This record gives sequence, C-alpha cells and structure tokens, in this order.
Amino acid sequence: MKPTATKQSDCSSAWSIPLSGQDRWVPYGPDMNATYWFYPFSRATADTFGIKFQGQFAHARYQGFNIYNGDNGQLINGDGSTPSSIRDVNIVPDPGSENPFQLGIDRDVEDRSYTVVLVPEGTDIRQYPNAITFPTTVTQISAYLRVYLPDQNLHGDEKLSGGVPLPSIQAFDLATGEPLPCPASGKRLQKPGSVKNAAPPNNNEQVYFYRISGAHYYPNQDNLYLISLFDHIGDKVAVFRFKPPTFTHTEHSRGIIPTQAMTRYWSLNLYSQRLTNVTACLADYQAAEKDGFVTVVLARRDLRVLEKVEQDGLNFLPWGDHNEVAITYRNMVTNPTFAYPISLVPAFTDSEPASAQSADRYICDYGPRGYICSVAEFLSRRF
Repeated sequence: MKPTATKQSDCSSAWSIPLSGQDRWVPYGPDMNATYWFYPFSRATADTFGIKFQGQFAHARYQGFNIYNGDNGQLINGDGSTPSSIRDVNIVPDPGSENPFQLGIDRDVEDRSYTVVLVPEGTDIRQYPNAITFPTTVTQISAYLRVYLPDQNLHGDEKLSGGVPLPSIQAFDLATGEPLPCPASGKRLQKPGSVKNAAPPNNNEQVYFYRISGAHYYPNQDNLYLISLFDHIGDKVAVFRFKPPTFTHTEHSRGIIPTQAMTRYWSLNLYSQRLTNVTACLADYQAAEKDGFVTVVLARRDLRVLEKVEQDGLNFLPWGDHNEVAITYRNMVTNPTFAYPISLVPAFTDSEPASAQSADRYICDYGPRGYICSVAEFLSRRF
C-alpha cells in the first residue's frame, strides 16, 4: 500500500520550526545549547515505504537522529534492544564524502554528505549503510534531528543547524527505491507533563541526584540523565559538587577531534518542575573547576552570593522566579572506557528507599552531591 496525501515527492517542507533550548517557551526539558526539528508522519500497518534523509554533517559538537512513537513521545523501539537513533560519528558518509565527527578528520571538510533511512522492521537493510528500523505496528512516527553547540564562527539562518541546510526528506518505495508521494502528516508534539514525581525533592538540607529515563519527554538516546528536585528553598542556598568527566573540545586549533573524551558533552539545565522549559544552563565549556571538581551554587541573585561565587571560583545557577526547581545533569555519548558512567546508577523507583538510590552511591565523586544552607552560612564557608 502506498501513502496517500500530497502528490509531491519532496517532503522537506514538513520539517517543524526550530525548537531551541534558548527559547524560553520550548517544553520537554531541552538543553539550552540544543536545537531540534521534527518530522511527523502517519502510516498504515501494511505500508511498505521508507523515508530518506539526505544532508550534510553539521559544524557542531553533536548531531543525531532519534525516532519516536508519535502516540506517546517515547523512543520508537521501546525495549531498547533495537536502536531508535543514529548519531553523527556512526553515520557512514556518502561515497566521496568524509565524516568530520570521526577522529582526525578535518572538521571543516568540504565534502560532508550523508544519507539516513527510516524503514519498517523486516526490510533488508544491507543496502542501506545508515538505517533505523521501526515496528510495523506503529502508525504515528516522529523523526527528530538534534544539533548541539554549533561552532561559534557560524552566522546566518543556518547557524542553529550547524552551518548546513536541514536534510531533504523523501518517501521511497522499498521494493524499487523510486520516490513516492509524501505520507500524511502525523501527530504533533504530545502535551508535556510535570517532573514532580520523577524523584523525591531534596529534604533534610541535603542535595541528591537520581537517575531518570526521560520517558514521555522525547529523550535523546545518546544522553544519560540525572535529576535533582527542589521545593521552596526560599532565600536559602543549595551547594553541590561533582567531578566532571572530560569532554570533546570542538574548538581544537587544528580543526580536528584528536582524542575521544569520557563524554561528548555534559551540562546542567534548570527548569520549573511544572513548566519544563529551560531557564538556565551550565555547560561543560563554561564550568569553572577547582581541585578537579565543579561546585555549583543555586540561589537567588544576592550580590553577596554572586561576589563569593566569583571570588572562590564557583559556578552559579539562578533560582529565578520558580517556586519549585528541577535540575537535570546530562552526559552525552559516553565513552565505553569511562569507569563511572551514569548508566551504573539504577533508574529511580518508588519501590526502593530513596536514600539508597542517589547517584553518588554508584558513581562516587562523579555523582553530584551537596547541601542546603542559609546565605550567612554559605558566606562563612571556605571552598
């Protein structure tokens, strides 16, 4: 059965508007340094068409495709046994092109084209170097393209997408490879919920982080997430610290990625528990380190607090106008040789005591941990 809707074969105009974490209205807990676009389409269970994305590798820290079930906002292959995504470094370039995300390749290489296909399970994918499959039972599909930290020297309309156009989109016949009319548009974004019940809030003047999956929030399969919730700390100060993993520097002077770091990217983003748009961010390249640790201060914008943060080489996140705050700690594309990945932390569950589930219990100093105190007590402490 072929898709019926429009007669056009180029579906590229169906990309969404850019949804950037820098836009304060964007929901679903985005990273402030990320921009994403989505392409939703509908299909019948018996349809035998694929979707082809043809583009150029971005000039950025990261780019990746993730595919979601449009009915629930979860990754299309929910059990995780089959990947629901493909990331930049794993995308095989088109013949005659190179992949600038691979080690030692010029990040500004001119020929940087790729082709990614999205096809139903059961398709012979040997002819497709970059294929993502989905269950034939799914009828609402959303394909997401994410770009993190475009290079700083980019300008113009294509800056958010890493200095290159968005990939073209084409439906094609799985049997012949010939173009087909575009499928009907699919469901748009699902309504976001609250993160209030994702883990317990910090009580007893202690700060803990717990692991969450990001389910129903269109999670990036390349990210691992920890979360910490704060209820009504008022005029107090929350302080936590952790040992940061090394990260990939895309500003290398020779324009290459010379070595593989512990993570591609890490960040802390601050949200309201109820309104999941990002209001502040501390990314890896911005963080001040002292004695191998990053110390973060969450507080109101009190001039005394700000002066001490600067004086002692700490990092500040503003409490802002929220009554309840959620902080998400991301690690992206974790190196398999990293000894303390967030994946070692069990996902939080109500069936176990919260005290036994904090991240620092499993990944030691790489798990953020801290305390809540008064402004006066914070000002008196040595760091």
